[in-house]
Amino acid sequence: LNFDALKHALVAITQRHEILRSSFQEENGEGYQSISSSNQIHLEIVDMQFVSEGEKKKQTEEKINVFANTAFDL
Repeated sequence: LNFDALKHALVAITQRHEILRSSFQEENGEGYQSISSSNQIHLEIVDMQFVSEGEKKKQTEEKINVFANTAFDL
């Protein structure tokens, strides 16, 4: 995996599509859409090249479960 190419591609996509930089805010009881000018993307690298196949699967499933069960606020 070329990490730098992946990150560059994701930044380019978010620069092109405002919806990917959008969030909803509230002020004085009124909601509004806010579009971030930031194009920073945080990607976590997990080196598993020396991990057994069974352990890779286990760790991957754990990461997926953590993200899937993390609440978010639109």
